[in-house]
Amino acid sequence: MTPTKAGVYPGLSLAEYLAIDAANHSTLRRFARSAAHAREEMVHPPEPTAALAFGQAVHAAVLEPHAFSTDYAIGPEGDRRTKAGKDAWTRFELDHPGALVLGHDEGETIQAIVRAIGEHELARDLCRTARGLSELTVLWDHALVGLEAPVRCKGRIDRLVDWHGTPTVVDLKTTTDASPKAFARACANFGYHSQAAFYLDGLRSLSDLDRRYVLCAVEKERPHGVACYELDAKSLQQGRVEYERWLWLYAEARRTNVWPGYDAALQSLSIPRWAFEAASAEEVYSDVH
Repeated sequence: MTPTKAGVYPGLSLAEYLAIDAANHSTLRRFARSAAHAREEMVHPPEPTAALAFGQAVHAAVLEPHAFSTDYAIGPEGDRRTKAGKDAWTRFELDHPGALVLGHDEGETIQAIVRAIGEHELARDLCRTARGLSELTVLWDHALVGLEAPVRCKGRIDRLVDWHGTPTVVDLKTTTDASPKAFARACANFGYHSQAAFYLDGLRSLSDLDRRYVLCAVEKERPHGVACYELDAKSLQQGRVEYERWLWLYAEARRTNVWPGYDAALQSLSIPRWAFEAASAEEVYSDVH
């Protein structure tokens, strides 16, 4: 049954979560481009990419190992382009009805990621051993200045734990580079800071408690480096400014049923700063002669 009241709901499947009519962070981020692009994703959700499917499998393996063993199966080793390989794969799928069969190499990578997190004391505590629940659906109503009614919002939290006496949201992220400088760029590029503010504010609206938000980053390539980060107050405030702007645009588009694209007026445009620093043809010619 689809929940209708604000609150925290453990045990909902991803399909049940997606069926809830509410603003979520991934949709709101599309408003940074235009309301029309956000609407397109809402009406015609894109097919899951290979990267998204891989991330979901990693989440299941790390956060819900029992569900992973039931919902996934790691396929046999061998070249599926050969007849023998195709036959082996077909037999394996028949032996695992209902399971999502992963490629052998992909399955080995996921197992290596699980081991890497298990060997990182802090990540292991947050993702596996600390008392808490995984894959929680959260519903709340967010009031904004200028809107007559609050906006229904939803989020799916990877894990909520009691960490040293403080409720802590754990957000597991797969990444290409978990070093501080590179992952800070990833946070800005993928909106992890606005997602963190969105979830923390949603939880606070349900119960006025101080909470922490920890990002556990694990690299997709060997040696699968792991690092845990907590965004500073300035980054969270920037994320709050961003998501509240998108939420206001979302609410107005829903109210008016007008989903504008880009500005219809003639706009001035300047090429990026780096382009002005490019060498001219005359400079290149003088350098090589």
